[in-house]
Amino acid sequence: MRVEPGTRATVRSVEIAFSGPASADPEAAKLLREVRAEWLLRPGLPFTQEAWNEAKREAVRKLASWRYAGARIASSRARVDAQANSAALEVTLDSGPPFVFGGVEVRGTGRYPDALVENLSPVQP
Repeated sequence: MRVEPGTRATVRSVEIAFSGPASADPEAAKLLREVRAEWLLRPGLPFTQEAWNEAKREAVRKLASWRYAGARIASSRARVDAQANSAALEVTLDSGPPFVFGGVEVRGTGRYPDALVENLSPVQP
């Protein structure tokens, strides 16, 4: 058996869409712009399955870094044109519901005042 690899496909286009509450959340607009701006697999770059998976993984990680911890890939498609050696990428990221919580409540400190322990917490309500 002899295999002769053809010309490597490159990314022709990328379409990133959002669904879920983040898509209509004005406070999330900056985050959604960042997800698009930091997309790893840009037009002109070589298309590989590994790079495609990593780009999607990083986009979900970025979206989940704020209040949308349940972010996931709702759909994705890479349309590869073998004759043109190109790939058109489409991904929809679903934010899932926002996760929020109240302030930190400290109980049971005996040695230190509650306020001291509360002030050390990096958690913001």
